[in-house]
Amino acid sequence: MELIFTGDLILDEPQPDHWLSGIAPALRTADLTIGHLEVPHTTHVAASGDDVPAPGADPAHLPALARAGIDVVTLAGNHIADLGQIGIADTIRGLAEAGIAYTGAGATLGEARRPAIAQRRGKRIAVLSYNCVGPQSAWAGPTRAGCSYIRVEPTDGSAIRPAAALERIDPASLVTLAEDIEAAKARADLVVVAFHKGIVHTRAKLAPYERPLAHEAVEAGCDVVIGHHAHIVRGIEFHRGVPIFHGWATAAS
Repeated sequence: MELIFTGDLILDEPQPDHWLSGIAPALRTADLTIGHLEVPHTTHVAASGDDVPAPGADPAHLPALARAGIDVVTLAGNHIADLGQIGIADTIRGLAEAGIAYTGAGATLGEARRPAIAQRRGKRIAVLSYNCVGPQSAWAGPTRAGCSYIRVEPTDGSAIRPAAALERIDPASLVTLAEDIEAAKARADLVVVAFHKGIVHTRAKLAPYERPLAHEAVEAGCDVVIGHHAHIVRGIEFHRGVPIFHGWATAAS
């Protein structure tokens, strides 16, 4: 079975098929292609005041992902909640209409933690997605729309946000991660865990929490760990024989 992973997908320009055309032939050859959708796809324009809000993209661009061969997208990132509950709902609706599976965001935390499931070559693949870089306002709650997350705190006590020096993983998040992986393994033959993590635009440098977090995911039973958010290709390692891809380049813009 061949799986292809992309980095952050940003489809906020006209003619998305054109921008995806360079990678589409390769994506279509895989049994399963998984990407990370960076921004909400909505016509809603009231932006959040946290972090550095990214503009939304046209919902009509989402079918271009399917045409390019992308089967599953992860949504747990620092921008998915930039346009609030409406932006998340519009994005999820558009993905469903385009026939693209998704995980990592929803109307509640329970929905956001629910894995995407795909079946290929007689095997079931589960995909889980977590935002590790904040902002905290993007996180889903029991009754609040947002993304699934791993709580990583700065040691100086400052706010949790992508530009902060994030270091300390909250033990409760590791318990949640292990529970999610165990539940996914009960439903699938292969479990992929995607983390939106690390230091953006910085080569060959990992934040202190990145390797320990990836190792925790492997030790909980996942089969592949993929990372995005840095927008550049970063290191690859194996832990207990499981591949960990610490960063993928942005796939389209």
